[in-house]
Amino acid sequence: MDQETAQRLVDSVPEWHHGFEIFPGVSTPGTYQCASVLERLELPDDLSGCSVLDIGCADGFFSMVCAQRGAEVTGLDYRSREGTGFAVMEQITGLEFRHIRDNLWNLPQHGLAQFDLVLFLGVLYHLPDPYRGLNIAAAHCRQALYLESACETIEVAGKTAGAPLLEFTPGRSWNGDITNFWRPNPACLRAMVEDVEFEIQRELVGPLRMVIHATRAADEMLERRRRVAYGLHPV
Repeated sequence: MDQETAQRLVDSVPEWHHGFEIFPGVSTPGTYQCASVLERLELPDDLSGCSVLDIGCADGFFSMVCAQRGAEVTGLDYRSREGTGFAVMEQITGLEFRHIRDNLWNLPQHGLAQFDLVLFLGVLYHLPDPYRGLNIAAAHCRQALYLESACETIEVAGKTAGAPLLEFTPGRSWNGDITNFWRPNPACLRAMVEDVEFEIQRELVGPLRMVIHATRAADEMLERRRRVAYGLHPV
């Protein structure tokens, strides 16, 4: 494939979310700057033999990176391959993926085995029920969970500094985006991850965003109780 063909394919996609270089000299016009997120994640350079679930895979940048590093990747998105840039990414890179078009809430119905690594990037704050969404992600994760989310400092009278807080953002009140439901603070994200029985190995809090790398804890009794409360069960 040459640069002109790659550019024509990129231009054929009406709207890109992920912004990244998809072919030498050809970049997608997305607003989510993937290279900086990837740098903060610090994913392993070698994912040979690993199974990866990319929740909210969108145009497929992170699926692409994991596959290029040797992983077998399953992508989940409520839009089809052709409804995003995912199909074009596959065509340009020559990589193949399992792509599930469905809502996150229905993921347990697909009967998937647990994955070695689960990516949960830029999704949590878009969910009406973020804790349930995190439970579903945790249920499908055997080893490592990578969470990336918007987060902001939240001040509430009577609350001590560092209290886990989640602020509801109605309508278009947060950045004019109707898909933003909740604004968590860093303490909330930490507490949610630990509450589904994952141990935080690394975290990075930056301007308005946070990255957490966590691994499954040895004692999962609390997690099982939480899943039962939601009608969820370990995969």
